[in-house]
Amino acid sequence: MTIGEKIYKHRKANGWSQDYVAEQLEVSRQAVSRWELDESVPELQKIYKLSTLFSVSCDYLLNEQAKESEAVLQESNTEKKKPKHMKKWAFVLSIICGILILGTLAVLSTVVPSYMESKQEVSREDIGFAYDISTPDWVPEKDIVTTRIEVHAFLPFLSTYHLFWLAGIAVCLMIYGVVSLAVMKIKIKA
Repeated sequence: MTIGEKIYKHRKANGWSQDYVAEQLEVSRQAVSRWELDESVPELQKIYKLSTLFSVSCDYLLNEQAKESEAVLQESNTEKKKPKHMKKWAFVLSIICGILILGTLAVLSTVVPSYMESKQEVSREDIGFAYDISTPDWVPEKDIVTTRIEVHAFLPFLSTYHLFWLAGIAVCLMIYGVVSLAVMKIKIKA
């Protein structure tokens, strides 16, 4: 295998474009293309940078009989599997964050007082004044009286302190984590 074939193989195995490799080596894309087509050979300094970039030895790149490529490709494939493992933990972390947020809100709702409003229709007779004084004319025939009642409950707590958005974020985090883990399991089985 020529040096050009090795450069092409390792670039493709890593999913890199010629532009990316050229940028890393501080050369033009055309130079990388000429190397891969075996129209030219990289300078010694560029071979060293290529070996570092591809995680192979300079000897492997220069020696056409070297059989190191299979081990290097397997190593790069195992590196690609790491992000899936990290994704799994990110999904689990999103579920845990959602549970912690909802749990905190639930505990706070039992400790911090919140208020509910109770509306009741009242007539002149319901008001009544002490000592048989007649109801003054300024009191309306019927009126709605609103009373604030102190409660310790989850939904009134969210309403009183305008925290529905936070509870919504927590629920979305949990749903995202559960669905993503389920999709990941389905992909693994397939």
